[in-house]
Amino acid sequence: MDSILVKFAGLIMTGLKLAGSSIFARLMAGAGMSFVTFTVAYPQVRTFIESKFLGLPAKAQEMLNYCGVTVFMTMVISAIVARAGLQLFNMATAKLDGLLQGAS
Repeated sequence: MDSILVKFAGLIMTGLKLAGSSIFARLMAGAGMSFVTFTVAYPQVRTFIESKFLGLPAKAQEMLNYCGVTVFMTMVISAIVARAGLQLFNMATAKLDGLLQGAS
């Protein structure tokens, strides 16, 4: 009976550790990806999008900038980049969890 309780308590503690580390890892990854996306990717994507508008007449460029098209496109592309980064991170942590569980 004691061995069953010890094993059950061990399983509960392991589950709590895994849940806590997973939540913490997701929070850190989300914060990191947001920081990287908006400090590194945002200026590059914005420059790329603005370079595509250079072929338009000056009045059309002014109107698009006034309407916020460049900011809109940059935010959409930044969101796609962040989502792809988080999916990559989640896939890597799932593979690592699978390897760790297979080793146990």
